Amino acid sequence: MVQLAGGASAVLCLKPDDIFVGLTAEIEQCVERQHVDQFAALTGDVSPIHMDDGAARERGFEGRVVHGMLIGGFISRLFGLRLPGLDCILQSINLRWIEPLYIGDTIRIQATVAQWSSAAEVFVANVEVIRPRTQTIVAKGKVQAGFTRSRT
Repeated sequence: MVQLAGGASAVLCLKPDDIFVGLTAEIEQCVERQHVDQFAALTGDVSPIHMDDGAARERGFEGRVVHGMLIGGFISRLFGLRLPGLDCILQSINLRWIEPLYIGDTIRIQATVAQWSSAAEVFVANVEVIRPRTQTIVAKGKVQAGFTRSRT
């Protein structure tokens, strides 16, 4: 295990021999205003539903809606830190957004290995993004990932 600077969560370093169908990993994340603001600044996606509570409410939402691809970024973190961790290379993410996510919501991202090719060292995991407060599925999909190779 490798420790991140600043005392952040440990990064796992699973190897191909550690992967099996049914292996599960999860993280929780509270999505804060600063996450949405920084994502909007980085991507230029300043749609009113993401940036203005009033505009979001006028369109039928409870408040500012979290960018769907910000959720995708948190999914990337799960794979880069936990499944398999340090040696992960994401190959594809296929997501479907089911319910809006709002600033201040906490999400639990769960990934379970559904397919594993030991020959190719590639796996497919089913992913669910859940709002624990209501047990609602916010998004779900599939991620395909493999392993990087050290050049040293």
